[in-house]
Amino acid sequence: GHGARADGSLFEGTVRAADATTLLRFATGIGQDASENAKPLGKMSILNFGGNCAESRWNMLANLYPFAEWIVASDLNVGGWKLNETEQRGEFVRARQQLDDLHVLLRSAESLASVEDIIKDLIVAREELWQKLYKGTIERQQLAQSLAAFKSSLFQPFRDTLRGAYQGLSPAARGDFQQQVESQNCDVLASASFLDGQVATHSHAISLVQQFELFRAVYSSTRDLLVDWRSKSNGLGFNFLGWQGPPCDLAKALGDGAPPPPGGWHLHCPPAD
Repeated sequence: GHGARADGSLFEGTVRAADATTLLRFATGIGQDASENAKPLGKMSILNFGGNCAESRWNMLANLYPFAEWIVASDLNVGGWKLNETEQRGEFVRARQQLDDLHVLLRSAESLASVEDIIKDLIVAREELWQKLYKGTIERQQLAQSLAAFKSSLFQPFRDTLRGAYQGLSPAARGDFQQQVESQNCDVLASASFLDGQVATHSHAISLVQQFELFRAVYSSTRDLLVDWRSKSNGLGFNFLGWQGPPCDLAKALGDGAPPPPGGWHLHCPPAD
């Protein structure tokens, strides 16, 4: 299906985030008393949003990370190919089908691969699609694509460290933080890099960037195929409050107790120049 709200909603936003989490709590038994569901499935191995456009956003992970060991998603639009006559031939279609997520998941599961190896197989298949099958298409269109796999158990530690680092900023630095993240199209790695440059993070054993890279355990993109990587993305973004762009929903990501920058959080798009 298509991407939607990127907040944990399912089926292109038909099932809103609150209902989706209620459904997943019942199905998995996570966050419920045992008496509420006699036969819960337990935590899922993988939630795969890799075929959906721009689902790799903070609010999606914040709502769904308890329910799966891994979450796979892209922070960019997926696909968008404009194929030439050769690329529409039957052999291309058949090769594309073999690299489809469902085929890859089936082959990997039947081989009794570990969950982490299945995740890697998904990423490798997507790289093969980009680097071989549709390389010409991507280069012609300069089409930015990405895919990331997140280790769900590391979301909360990363979130808590990010929030703590922000809490330690001076008022002026909080304003700089908001401006920097918005200038980078709400990229989470950009926020971690900024906070690593502040005194507040020096007490941690590893940097926020390192924590992010452990959490975003597997990542690939078409960056090397493009003349200019304009997306400013690195696998995960804060949710947009604007139409497909900043301002960023930093208040929700940083938590209720986060002090806003001087002048408050940006809630509306700035006027066009």
